[in-house]
Amino acid sequence: MNQSPFLYQLQQLDDEIAHAETRLKKIEAEIASDIEITQANAALAEAKNFEHMASHAFSEAEHTVKEIRIKIATSEQSLYGGKIHNPKELQDLQSEIASLKKRLSTAEDNELEQMIKQEEAAALLTQAEKDLHEVKDKKASEMALLFGEQDTLAKKVDRLVKERLARLGSISTESLQVYETLRRAKNGKAVALIEDNACEVCGASIRPAEKQAARSSSQLVFCDTCGRILYSG
Repeated sequence: MNQSPFLYQLQQLDDEIAHAETRLKKIEAEIASDIEITQANAALAEAKNFEHMASHAFSEAEHTVKEIRIKIATSEQSLYGGKIHNPKELQDLQSEIASLKKRLSTAEDNELEQMIKQEEAAALLTQAEKDLHEVKDKKASEMALLFGEQDTLAKKVDRLVKERLARLGSISTESLQVYETLRRAKNGKAVALIEDNACEVCGASIRPAEKQAARSSSQLVFCDTCGRILYSG
């Protein structure tokens, strides 16, 4: 199967995606340059990090309590199960259970403390998210056009990426690798259209046999001058 039409379509999609992403970065830079939004974003990032650490600490404390409770239950089962009759062993078990219960009390206190911290961190995160939304709302009138364009472009990129994935089903792995390599090496232009029997990029003449091969060959045909994949249109 001739791959050049699919690669040319892929290049058009990649060009659209690249253009949209470049514009998105510029919009994000304009939005981020606003000091109030910058500060609100920084506060949100800090709150997210704090909440993540607090959740992790609470999870660990919770796990410790569960482990100690399991050990106590196992030891009590051995103590009262009737299988141990040696007084020394029974005394050791009683001492172990007493020690475990002390550890459990401390662990439960820590668990409660970590739970409170986690709830406080979650509340701070919610407030930081609310503050950012409020700042954005405040700036909405000033940046309405930017936010609108940003939303439109984000949806466009999402649509194009899905379309790109669908296109990949028609392209062989080998052809895709060649395309990706050339795209990086040739400033984003891996495929060149043949126009008026010439390479549209470098202007080199394309012989009729090369043009025919670019149209029908299952092998990729390259421009002798610039090395790009030729597409006959």
